[in-house]
Formats: sequence, structure tokens, C-alpha cells
Amino acid sequence: MRKMYFNGSFYSNNIDELNKIFNEKNENRRGSRGNAHVLTHPALGLNDGINSGLNDNLNDNLNDNLNDNLNDKKIDNSDNELGSHKGLPVPIIPRVRGIIVPHAGYIYSGACANKVYRIAGEQEFKRVVVIGPSHRIYFKGASVCLEESYETPLGDLSVDVDYSEKIVEKIDYIKYIKEAHGEHSTETQMPFIKNYFEKSKVVEIVYGDIDYDSLSELVEFVMSDESNLLVISTDLSHFYSEKEAYYIDRNCINALKNLDNEILFKKGEACGMAGMMAGIKVAKSKDMKSVVVDYRTSADSIVATDKSRVVGYMSGIIYS
Repeated sequence: MRKMYFNGSFYSNNIDELNKIFNEKNENRRGSRGNAHVLTHPALGLNDGINSGLNDNLNDNLNDNLNDNLNDKKIDNSDNELGSHKGLPVPIIPRVRGIIVPHAGYIYSGACANKVYRIAGEQEFKRVVVIGPSHRIYFKGASVCLEESYETPLGDLSVDVDYSEKIVEKIDYIKYIKEAHGEHSTETQMPFIKNYFEKSKVVEIVYGDIDYDSLSELVEFVMSDESNLLVISTDLSHFYSEKEAYYIDRNCINALKNLDNEILFKKGEACGMAGMMAGIKVAKSKDMKSVVVDYRTSADSIVATDKSRVVGYMSGIIYS
């Protein structure tokens, strides 16, 4: 059987670290900045007149009122057979269509990603389609994995080869470039997918030099099928001071909240900018909605103390 092997050499395939993330309930590894229910990060409160009212539609307690458009009922899965990692009560979202997640080492951004995976994991999907930017090699267009399975520390995931081949046939700029895979922006998502969507097949797409309008063709194709979950992988600003990162990253936060690519185009910074903008463009065209679930920086990690050079992480949901 042809298999895409999980590298994880820098980004950690440590089962213990993953289990810590999956088993978090109300604990917040950011210390005093709020518990797992609350959007209290300083970046969400900055106001210089540009982004005042950044989260006007968000209640401080995400689980009391995630968004004005969401049902205020809660799901308590404390006795769920999948374990305590799914025990956090979450609001009902009619249908999750896509999630935006970071892709750093799990000890830095894993908990941020886990929050949206946990919410999306309350729903079932035929397949999970992951798109992320290439950090390792340069190429034009995008590459879809055509191997039969994807190894993770939690067990193998089946690749939906038929669907992947359909994408190659439909979209001109997509082919299979083997060297493009083993890419951490997509690889880091696979254990989450195995944990929360064990019955789903996976499709991995790594994009290179491509504009967001072109990438929108792929996102449109994927999001037109409600049995798909689209995972958009991106980190935010890189290597600014923590205070500078707050000011820059709130533009990405505001852009996702309002589905407004103009903010991203003018002021945002993200390594997966093309994927994020494509997701926003398609979501807006389909009259979908969005919510920001979590934001933090690498300085919030329990192993990092340097606030002079940080990376920003955000997770959010696109839903219908």
C-alpha cells in the first residue's frame, strides 16, 4: 500500500503532547489570560480606531453566545464515548463548512487548533480536505496527494484517491508533486483529523505560488459539497514583538469575523494568506457566516517566554 509517512521531526509526533491537547477541558495553558471558554486575549481588546468593536457580535463567554446567529443551546459530551477531550460544552452550529487552524508545533498552537476541531467534531463528514501553503519547495499551482493512506501517530488515515483524482481532472493548476508533500502545514492537521473524524477520508492539498482568486476555484469546488469539511491551515504574523503581533493579527481576526478580504489585503499577514482569502471569498459569495474561536501567540506557550519575537495563531469556523 502506498502511504504518506508522518515526519513530525520538528513539529512533534509526540503522543503524550497530543493526548494532553485532546484531554484539555476547562484548563487553559495560557495561564491567567482566561479559561478555555473565553476570548480574552489582549489582541481582541486593542482599539486605535481602526478595529474598534472587533468582536461586537461575540459574547465574552463563547459558550453563552458564540455569535448572534447561533443557537444558544449547548452540547454536553462529558460522558461521550470518545473521551474527555470532547467534554467541553459547545454551541450548536447548523453546519460547519470550514475551519481555519494554525500549524506550528503542538505545544505552541495545538490547543488553539483543537478548539475548532472539537466543535467541528460534533458533526460527521464524508471527507476532510486540508489545504496549506508550501514551506519546503517552490512550485506554481497546487499539488494533491495521490497516495492511498496517510500515517499519523494515532493510526493511518485513508486518502480519498478518487476524489483527489477528480480534483486533478477538474482544476488545471492542480497535479501531484510528491516532493511537495510531507509539508508541515498540512501534516500537523492529520492527528486531529484522525482523532475527531476517524471514519472520514482525507484529501491533502499543498499550494505553492498561486493567487487567491485562482485558489478560490478549488475552495468553491470543495465547499459546494456539504459532506466535505475544508481545513484551511495558516499561521499569522511572524517574528514581531508580542505587542506588534497583536496589532497586526487583529486584522486577520477582523477579516475572518467580517468575511472581509480588503482588511487582509491591506493589513493582514499570514503564511497561508492565499488559502484564507480564498476561504473568505467563497464563504461570502455563498452567504455563509464565520466566527473567531481562539487567538494566541507563541509566547503564550508553557515553554516560551520570549515576547520579543513571536508567531501569531488563530482558529475560527465558517458555517452555514
